[in-house]
Amino acid sequence: MTQTGTLRLELPLGLSSQRSTALSVLVATETRLDNALDTLPWLAPALLFADDAVQSGLTMPSAGPLDALVQDYQAIRYHRDIPQNAVMIATATNDLCENLGEYRFALSSADGALCCELETALRLVPARDVGNARPAQFRREALKDTTCGDPIALTQPQVNAYLALSGDGNPIHFDPSAALAMGLEAPVVPGLMLASLIQPLCMRTAPDIRLQQLKARFLAPLCVGQSFRVCVQRRKVDARTNATRLRAYVLANGDRAVAIADLAMA
Repeated sequence: MTQTGTLRLELPLGLSSQRSTALSVLVATETRLDNALDTLPWLAPALLFADDAVQSGLTMPSAGPLDALVQDYQAIRYHRDIPQNAVMIATATNDLCENLGEYRFALSSADGALCCELETALRLVPARDVGNARPAQFRREALKDTTCGDPIALTQPQVNAYLALSGDGNPIHFDPSAALAMGLEAPVVPGLMLASLIQPLCMRTAPDIRLQQLKARFLAPLCVGQSFRVCVQRRKVDARTNATRLRAYVLANGDRAVAIADLAMA
């Protein structure tokens, strides 16, 4: 049985420049790439999911003591620049079907102009299955011509700083006992936090072009303290839309991908 709900809200404070800047600083500190400070974070609009009015209107899958809520994917599509510290109109739609919740979130300026759309999917799985998920391994040829960042290992205080910004209260990101119940050695880095770390390297690979669309798929958990790197591959220009295509891999344990993001740049 599918439950569908739609919520239309006026957010008087809109997207906070203070929170967006805090996200930029966090990403720049984690990646050691100063260009993270140069522009509004691509995924800053996702911070609005933490708004109390939005949270109270969304129906989440109901997790039991032996369940875990994991993120399948995150997508964002930009139509125009997002004003900060200004009234925003949010239209949120969620479809809940048994153990899967899909959420679509459209942000418009006060005059009704559509700025961006976000989409995410959250899946309820048995806790024991989370630790059994395995990263995807690629042949060396698939990873050719990539620009790779330095290895990164996120600390729990860094993850906690992101959780405070995003309002994510899922215990799998901060509770060691929840991680152990899933067969993991440490809490799991949030998927949106991983996706945020892609931006600086993409901007280095394809400077002076703007993001149109990003879709990140999360394949396996990445634990706090586990080393990983982000590699970006420039692909052919789309002849139909004239958009530059990038693919970003979040690689751990050698060449095994815990997340993959496809991006279209104008």
